[in-house]
Amino acid sequence: MSTTFKKMYQSTLQQLPGTEEEVVKKKRFQRFMDSWAFNRLTPETKWTTYQDFSTEAVMEILEDRKRQKRIKSQSFDMKRYNNFGPELSAAQFVVKIGGKVKIDDYPEWVPITDDPSSMPLPEQRLDKLKLEGLDLSGTNLVFEGYRNFVNLQHIKYIRVHDSDFLDDFNLTQFVLFRDTLEFLDISGCPKLTWRGLAWLHHLENLKCLKLDNLKGVDDPEIVLDLVCDMLPNCQVQGTIGISPAQEETEHAPSKPESISSTEL
Repeated sequence: MSTTFKKMYQSTLQQLPGTEEEVVKKKRFQRFMDSWAFNRLTPETKWTTYQDFSTEAVMEILEDRKRQKRIKSQSFDMKRYNNFGPELSAAQFVVKIGGKVKIDDYPEWVPITDDPSSMPLPEQRLDKLKLEGLDLSGTNLVFEGYRNFVNLQHIKYIRVHDSDFLDDFNLTQFVLFRDTLEFLDISGCPKLTWRGLAWLHHLENLKCLKLDNLKGVDDPEIVLDLVCDMLPNCQVQGTIGISPAQEETEHAPSKPESISSTEL
C-alpha cells in the first residue's frame, strides 16, 4: 500500500465517530478498506483511477451491501413453497423475519412470545391450514419479500405498525390481499405519503383502517377526507397526523403494543 493511499486511509478512518458505541463500525470500516477497496483496483487503474474513500461513500456502499443481503434473504423460496404449500410457507417466512401470524386453528398469534420456538409452526404440509392474519410490525420486509405471499386466500388482518420499511411502493403489494383483507393498520409508518394512501381504494373489502402518526403525509385532514370518500364502507380510525400528546411522547421509550385474537 502506497504512502499516499495510507494517508487517505488514515484520514478517512479518523473521521469516523470515536464514541464507544461506534467501535464496531470503525473496525468494520477498517476491514472493508483492507479487503475490498484497495484490492478491487486493477494494476492498470490502481494509481490513475479516482476512488472516493470518504466516510459517506464507504458507509453508502456498506448500506447497499446490507440491503442486497436483506433482499437475498427474503427472496422467494420455491422449495419451501412446494413442500409446505402457500399458507404454511408464508407463515414460516413471516416468523423467520420477526413477525407474527394468525392461523385459524390457533387461539393466539404465533409466536406468542419473542421466542419463535415457544409455539412452533407445523413441520409438515397441511392443506387445510388457513392463514388469516399477518403482523409485520418491527420487521424489515422489503419489496421483493412480498413474493412469499402469493396465493394466500384467507388473509383478513394485516398490521404493519411503526415500520420504516413500509413506503408507497411496498404498500401497492397489498393488492395480493384485495379480495379478503378486512382489517389494516399502517399507523406510525413515516415513509408513507398521500400517494400511497390514494392507492388504498383498490382494497374494496376493507372494513377497518387504522391511520395514525403518519409523518410523511402533508395536509392530513384533507387526505383523511379523501380516504373516507374512497372507502365508504370502511371504518377509518385515526387522524393521520400527529396529535399534541404524541408530539410530547414520541421520543419517550414505550413498550410495543401486541395484537391478540380478541382485539380483532
